[in-house]
Amino acid sequence: MVGRRLLKCSDLSTEICIGFGCATIGFEGGCNEIVNAFKVTWDAAKTAAVDVADAAKEAAVDAANAAKEAAVNAANAAKEAAVNAANAAKAVAIAAKEEAEKALDAVTGWFEELGEDIQCARPPPTQGARRGSMASRANGLPRALWYPCTACAM
Repeated sequence: MVGRRLLKCSDLSTEICIGFGCATIGFEGGCNEIVNAFKVTWDAAKTAAVDVADAAKEAAVDAANAAKEAAVNAANAAKEAAVNAANAAKAVAIAAKEEAEKALDAVTGWFEELGEDIQCARPPPTQGARRGSMASRANGLPRALWYPCTACAM
C-alpha cells in the first residue's frame, strides 16, 4: 500500500518499449494468480459459513416448532383432563341433588301422611296458672306451638 492507495497487481509490472516492440517486465501475472486463488478460497469459506448459518437457523426453527407443538399438545391434554374432571364432578353433583330431592320428597310425604292422621291438637290443661306464665306451658313448650283445629270443641 502506497499512501492511502491499495497496491494493484498492475503496479508490480512495467511495460518497456524498444524500437522493434514492447515487453512487460514484473509480477502482474503471478499477483493475479495469488489474488484469484485467495478469492476462490474466500468464496468457498463464505459459502460454507452461510450454509452452516442456514443449517443452524433451520435446526433452531425446527426445535422451536417441536417445542411449540409439545406445549400445545400438553395444554390440550390438560384441558381435556380438566373438562373430564369437571364433567365427572357435575355428574356427581347432579346425582347428589337427585338423591337429596328424593329424600326431601320422602320426608314431605311422611309429614303429609302425619298431617292427614292428625285431626286436632289440644293444648294441655294449664292447672290453674294464669295465662302467659311459665306454668301455662305444657312440657316446657310455649302455647304458640299448639295449633288447635276448628273441628275440635275447646
